[in-house]
Amino acid sequence: MKVLFIVFEFQNIVAGGLGRVINGVAPELAALCDLHVLTVFRHPWWLHQLQLWRYDGQTPRKVGRPVLDTPANFARLLLAEGRFDAVHFFYANERIMTTKAEIVRSRFPDTKLVFSVHNLFKHEHRVRPCGATFLRAEAQMLALVDHVHVLNRACLRIFEQAYPEIAATRALSVVHNGIDDASFRSRDTEFASTLRARIPAGSKIVVCLSRWAPGKGLEHLLDAMAELCAERDDVTLVIAGRKLFSWETGSFSYVRAIDRRRAALGRRVIALGWLGVAQRNALFGLADVAVMPSELEYFPYGSTEPLHEDVPLVQSRLPCLEEFLSHGEHCWFFEPGNARDLAANLRIALADPDAARRVGAAGGQLVRGLLRWPVIARQYRALYERRDGRETRPDDAGEASAGPLRGAR
Repeated sequence: MKVLFIVFEFQNIVAGGLGRVINGVAPELAALCDLHVLTVFRHPWWLHQLQLWRYDGQTPRKVGRPVLDTPANFARLLLAEGRFDAVHFFYANERIMTTKAEIVRSRFPDTKLVFSVHNLFKHEHRVRPCGATFLRAEAQMLALVDHVHVLNRACLRIFEQAYPEIAATRALSVVHNGIDDASFRSRDTEFASTLRARIPAGSKIVVCLSRWAPGKGLEHLLDAMAELCAERDDVTLVIAGRKLFSWETGSFSYVRAIDRRRAALGRRVIALGWLGVAQRNALFGLADVAVMPSELEYFPYGSTEPLHEDVPLVQSRLPCLEEFLSHGEHCWFFEPGNARDLAANLRIALADPDAARRVGAAGGQLVRGLLRWPVIARQYRALYERRDGRETRPDDAGEASAGPLRGAR
C-alpha cells in the first residue's frame, strides 16, 4: 500500500501537537506501507515550497530538491511518483491544502482521501475566534474527502453536530493519538539548573505547558494562582509556551493581557517561551503538579505528556479526557473556566505529596500503556485499507480493538 501525508510540520519543524502526531506515527506506519511525506514549508518566510520525502525503513529521505509550491509543481510531483492508494491530510486552515485535495481528486479519482480532525473551526470559533478563510477551507476539505478520522468519541460527537450532512455520508474512524516514549529520554540539565535558581528554595512548583491563545484558560489559572498566593507563600507557577502570535484572532491581545495578569503576581509566576523536548523533560522533573486549564481540546498533549512522566495533573474537565481518565484516580478535574474550582483542586494536589504522587503514577501507567504509536499505526493502515468506517477503543491490555462504525458514501 502506498500512502502520502501532506503536512506543514515534519521532522524538526514542530509547532504543536500535530507535529508530534506526524513524527510519532510516520516511522511506525512506514514499517507497514510505502509511506511518503510531502512537506509544505516557507523559505524564505513569504514563499511556500514543497519537499517530498520517502521512508527507507524508519528513516525519511528526501526525494529530489525543494520546488516552488504551485498547483503545476504539485501535480508533477504526484505524477512522477505514480498513484497513491491513500492521501492523508491533517490541516484545513488554508487554501494551500484544499487546492491540493482538489488536484488529487481530479487527477486520481480512485485514490482515497483522508482527513484527520484535530480541531474544528466551525465548532470552536466562539471560544477560539478564527478568520473566515479558516472556516471556508475546513468546509471545502471535508466536502472533498472520502474518510474522516477523529480522535475519540467526544470529537466524533462534535463533528456530527458541526457537519451533520457530511458526517452522515462519509466513512468515519475513531483512532486516538499516541506519545513518543523515546522523546522523554533527554533532559536539559543546564536549563533545569538555571530555572531552579529562579525559584525560591522549598517552593512547590506548578507547571503549565500551553500555547498562549484565546480559549487556553490561562487567565483562570492566574486567578487561581492569585487565590493560592493570598493563602501561602511557597508556590511558584511556571507557564511555558509563550509566543506573541497564534492562528486565533486576537491572540496578540490575549498574550498581552496574560502578561499583565502575571506581572501582578510578581516573582511567583515565571513565563517561558516554546520549549524543546529536553527542556520540557527537565521542567517535568522539577514539577510537583501540572495544570492544563484549557476550555476546549480534542487530544491535549499538555495533559498527557506530564502524565507520561507521572506528574500529578489538575485538569479542566474535558469530554475527550473523561473517556479514559478518572477524577481522583488518574488526575483531578475542575470545571472549565472556574478559577475557584481550579484553586480547590490545586490545594488537594499540593496538600498530600504522597497521595499526589500515587495519582500521578496511576495516570502515567495508563497513558504509557494506552497511547502507543505501533498500535495506532496499525489502525491507520486498517483505515486506509477499508471503505467502511472503523472505531477503536482500548481493551484491558492497553491494545485497541476495532469494529464497524459507519459505511462509506
